[in-house]
Amino acid sequence: MAAKRVVGKVQPEKSKERSKYNFVIEIKADNYEAKVEVMGANYVKIESKGLSSYYEVHTALHDYIKDEVFQLSK
Repeated sequence: MAAKRVVGKVQPEKSKERSKYNFVIEIKADNYEAKVEVMGANYVKIESKGLSSYYEVHTALHDYIKDEVFQLSK
């Protein structure tokens, strides 16, 4: 996942509403938890330890999950 820039909350939330597919990845390890929410093809929200950040990203993560993991485009 390659980030382009940090963004505010409004753009990603709008993208999430318009997107047909949104995904959530929960990461759990000893003394650590994080959640990556893929909000449409261009944005992710990362939450950890009560903090959250929004990033504009390249579409590769969304495309990989949609096309390779769940095979939704076939």
